[in-house]
Amino acid sequence: MVLPLCVFGGLGYDLLGARRPQIVAPILVLTACCLIYALAISAASPFLPTRYRQEQMQATRMAALVQATPAPIYRTGDTALNVLPYVPGRILDTAPDDFAAISGPAWLVVPADQAEALLARRPEQLHSVMPLGERQQWRLLRLDQ
Repeated sequence: MVLPLCVFGGLGYDLLGARRPQIVAPILVLTACCLIYALAISAASPFLPTRYRQEQMQATRMAALVQATPAPIYRTGDTALNVLPYVPGRILDTAPDDFAAISGPAWLVVPADQAEALLARRPEQLHSVMPLGERQQWRLLRLDQ
């Protein structure tokens, strides 16, 4: 896919470069700016670890909690895909409707709106432990027996 794109891009550049150089020059400047930006970001990213390691730091806190009271971790859909790969343990995918049937002990990682609904349904068994995600859009819940 890349090779044909390069060939067609080269042919288009050659054709436009000869007929309309006023179109090719801004495109080359824009391409150079994008490449310089990508180079600057890739050079600066090792010096900004908290920006790119927030999920790993949250997973470390979550793993400590899960290891203190081991139980399977249930999640739904694409919830916490950046955080959960760093957490050791059994992670099970389930439908949101099946959370009511789960018996404890268990950990649940759900979106914030579903967490509020689950906490309202089972307030004596379910406890909100910590928010997860860059925008804290998920919640880690503990389901006791």
